[in-house]
Amino acid sequence: MADEDEDLEDNEGYDAEVLPALGVKQQPKRKRAMLGRMQSVTQVAEWIKRLFFVPESKPEYIFYDNNCNLAKHVKHDPWWDDIGLPVDVFHFKCKHKESDLFCQSYCNPALFPELMDGDEWRFNSSIAEQTNVWFGGYHSICREMQVDRFNFFLDEMIMRKNRLLIAKLKADGAQPSYAVY
Repeated sequence: MADEDEDLEDNEGYDAEVLPALGVKQQPKRKRAMLGRMQSVTQVAEWIKRLFFVPESKPEYIFYDNNCNLAKHVKHDPWWDDIGLPVDVFHFKCKHKESDLFCQSYCNPALFPELMDGDEWRFNSSIAEQTNVWFGGYHSICREMQVDRFNFFLDEMIMRKNRLLIAKLKADGAQPSYAVY
């Protein structure tokens, strides 16, 4: 993967509908950023703050499989006060201890009723993990790519996967659409 993974760059090619679907209230200028090889909670927190440096662009929710530790790390930082940090449903049910009172009190996805529609979740909160597994199949192809080629490849593969998914959903009788705000 590219060495400049954490850099932000303008990307006029992204659909405006993508950002609201990710929970972004309003994004004045479309950006793309990749977390790259960063794994520490401190690095993730700083990366998110750099990505959403315009207050109006901050998401209402961020799903991250290590949100319990992220929430502990940022609990005294007012920048995070209006961002919900639920753990995705799969991780919460399978990977988190009931004895972890902090996680149960602050990161339980059931604490965010606005993310539910009756008894069902409004969206698949595990999609990032599922997409990473899918894209991991291309790791050997992407490993040595330069930034421009990697970005092009990633854009193309995601657009193709989305077209196939939309066609499948329509064939199954669903009505896939983008959230427009």
